[in-house]
Amino acid sequence: MSPETSLNICILVSLLCWGAWGIFDKMALKHAPSTFVMLGLFSFSVPCAAITAFLLNTQQPGWSLSLEVFGWTFLGFFCYGAAMICYLKALSISEASYVLGATASYPVLLQFLSVMFLNEPLVPARLGGSLLVAMGVAAIGASKSESKEPAVALSAGKKKLLIFFVVAATVLWGVWGIFDKKAVNAGGALTAYLAHCIWEISFIPPLCVYVLRKYKSYFNSGWKLWAPVTGSALCINIGAFSYMMALSLATASYVIVITGCYPMIMYLLAILILKERFNPIRLFGIILVTAGGIITHGTEGL
Repeated sequence: MSPETSLNICILVSLLCWGAWGIFDKMALKHAPSTFVMLGLFSFSVPCAAITAFLLNTQQPGWSLSLEVFGWTFLGFFCYGAAMICYLKALSISEASYVLGATASYPVLLQFLSVMFLNEPLVPARLGGSLLVAMGVAAIGASKSESKEPAVALSAGKKKLLIFFVVAATVLWGVWGIFDKKAVNAGGALTAYLAHCIWEISFIPPLCVYVLRKYKSYFNSGWKLWAPVTGSALCINIGAFSYMMALSLATASYVIVITGCYPMIMYLLAILILKERFNPIRLFGIILVTAGGIITHGTEGL
């Protein structure tokens, strides 16, 4: 199999898995709080780490996890986690359409960060594609706001907090990709993914203590909770593994922009599976994301 074919397969798998991940998460959150669901997702890092270690022993005998890989993956994990916290905090202040639209520009930021920190070229067509993807995600997010209730005016303090959380989430998501690429360059995709799993495993004990203290009753929720949690965990881990493999085959600016199209898959699945309403704004957003993805795909190898 050629490197180009392998890259395209990895990107396709990431797009499909991350798109489905959002659907499973939405189903799981109907039956348990986000912290409980996060604990369930992190728990799957244990078998994923074991499988990855087996693959490394089989394909790369004598492999090792260097401090450099651990360091870069920790920074990536920290940035991703902090970005998610800021994103959720912003959602608690303002509607999802605004927050999603405002943070959708992180692939554009990454274009410039990759030039400064990874010595990757700034490709004008790829930059244009990432702008279209960001605009498309923003349009799709705006289409989700269907509440007929009047908007609540924010105080000056709330507005400042909202701006801070939105800017922080956007910057952290952009920086996250840089650290992931550094980790892959330092030790390869498999070792970088294994280190990522180890960092997630390290957060299981404190999460478990917190969940047992506040949400112990949810452990008896049965298949209605654990089925979507399992689906979400499989999708996020398979998607992350494919994403790491793609980073080992192409530049970060290319991989992160094109995998940033996954909200399009998520919303299409939401229409088909969750029966969410389709409207012209959503269609326009999907067209923009598709066009941005096509333009970005045309820059492969640049």
